[in-house]
Amino acid sequence: MAQHDYDIANQGFPSFRSDLNSVLDAIISSNSGTSRPSSAVAGTIWFNTSDNLIYLFDGSTDISLVPSGGSSWEVKSSSFTGVASGKYLVNTSGGALTATLPSSPSTGDEITFLDQGYDFNTNALTVGRNGSNIANGASDLVVNTQGAGFTLVYSGDATTGWTYKEK
Repeated sequence: MAQHDYDIANQGFPSFRSDLNSVLDAIISSNSGTSRPSSAVAGTIWFNTSDNLIYLFDGSTDISLVPSGGSSWEVKSSSFTGVASGKYLVNTSGGALTATLPSSPSTGDEITFLDQGYDFNTNALTVGRNGSNIANGASDLVVNTQGAGFTLVYSGDATTGWTYKEK
């Protein structure tokens, strides 16, 4: 993650090469940082590492490129612990994996999973319950249906636990 002023000074070779590599690092990392690059001009796109959103600087303010109320999808290809409002494109082409549900869910929390590579039938997704029931059951959910996509919602009821949004 890097930011740069995009001003390459007139300098000798070793310094020029280092400065050029710094510019390329900033480009490759989408100007990543906790704040807008100091050299930003209208049209600068940058990635905020504090809130994991991409912004467009219009010359006076930063505009989020994620629609209001929306969240980004994350690609997962190894076991992970999900978060409330998480949306995951799960790729099990490299082997089965476990997505662990949040440990202290609140009523109405949602978490969405999609079979990114259509591989759940070969390498299953296990949804780890992390202490909460899933659909009235005290066991993990094993998903082995090719192309499956579903959202779980925490019901707020300990017996029901997480339930399906779609049926």
